[in-house]
Amino acid sequence: MVAAEVFHIASAELRPDTEDAIEGALERPVGTRYRRCVRITDLNRYTSFDLDDDVDDFHSQACAYILIYRWLTKDEQINLKLKSGLVVLRVVSNVDLVDLITRSRRDK
Repeated sequence: MVAAEVFHIASAELRPDTEDAIEGALERPVGTRYRRCVRITDLNRYTSFDLDDDVDDFHSQACAYILIYRWLTKDEQINLKLKSGLVVLRVVSNVDLVDLITRSRRDK
């Protein structure tokens, strides 16, 4: 079930021009972005905090993972015979994203 949710978000909900609580640019490599695996329809519930909420609503679900993605390069478009598109480079855990962000800033 978690894998299906991650695949759905990767195929239908990436927003490469958006910077918000669940999606944004990594500093390095240039053009690489991250997306927390939360559906857009769940964004308000995911980012809000309410003491009456069940804190386990998102426990062990797709939101524990992050997609790392970028636009296809011109060479990839030519070789794959595609006009354009996004490519998911990796799926990492929330913990791994901290390391990616730290490393991308340290490489400057």
